[in-house]
Amino acid sequence: PDVRPAELLQSVQDFDELYKVAALAHSVLLDAVASLWIEKPFLVVHGAELRRPVPEAKKIWVYDAIDPGLKTITSAQRKLKDEYQGNVSKLKDIVRITLLFKDAKGLLAGLIALQSHDGWSMVSLKNKIAAPTPLGYVDINTVFRVPIEGGYNLCLCEIQWHLEAVFKVKEEAHKHYECIREVLPRICENTNVDSATLQAFIINRLDNSAMDAAVTEVESKAGGLFVYV
Repeated sequence: PDVRPAELLQSVQDFDELYKVAALAHSVLLDAVASLWIEKPFLVVHGAELRRPVPEAKKIWVYDAIDPGLKTITSAQRKLKDEYQGNVSKLKDIVRITLLFKDAKGLLAGLIALQSHDGWSMVSLKNKIAAPTPLGYVDINTVFRVPIEGGYNLCLCEIQWHLEAVFKVKEEAHKHYECIREVLPRICENTNVDSATLQAFIINRLDNSAMDAAVTEVESKAGGLFVYV
C-alpha cells in the first residue's frame, strides 16, 4: 500500500550543507546494496555517470542496481526553483539509486530487506505498479531516512524499484517523455504560463477520469445550483 505523508523535509536547510550530507548518505546507500561498485560508468545520461555493482559483491537480495551518483547541482537548483519555491529542505532526491528485480517476489523481498537495516526507515512509498502514471511510469518509488555519521542525524534518499522487463521498456520510451519536456517550454513562450505549472496541470488532468473532468465542468457552470445539474 502507498505511504504518502503530507510533507517530508531534510534535516538541513542550506544548499551547500545538504550536498555535504548527501555525499555521506550516498556512500551509506551504496554499501547497503553492494560492497564494491564498477568504477567505469556503463552509460552517461545528461551528465550523470551510471554505474553498476560488481556482480559478486551484491547483497543477496539484490538482483541488479544502477547508481547515477548525486543529482547534479544544476538539476537540483532547477527543481528547487520550479517545484519547491526555494525551500532546500524539500529536496529529497539528491541521493538516489535504482534497484532492478527479475520478478515481483524478488522486489518485495528487497523492500523488506532494506527496511530491516538498523536505523533505516521507509517514510514514503508510491506504488505506480498498482496505479501507473499517465506518462507510463510503472515502478515503486520510495524515500528512506538513512542514518549517517559526521554529527548529522538522518538524510532522505530516493530509491526506485523496478521490474527489469518494465525498466527496459521505460528506457526505450524515455525519449517521448523528454520530447514533452522540451515542447512545453516552447508552447509557453511569450505567455505568462510557467511550463512546469502547465505540465503539472496536464498530468493532473490525465490522472483524473473523464467523469471527474465532466463533474468539475458542470460544477463550475452550475454555480452551486442543483436544479442546473
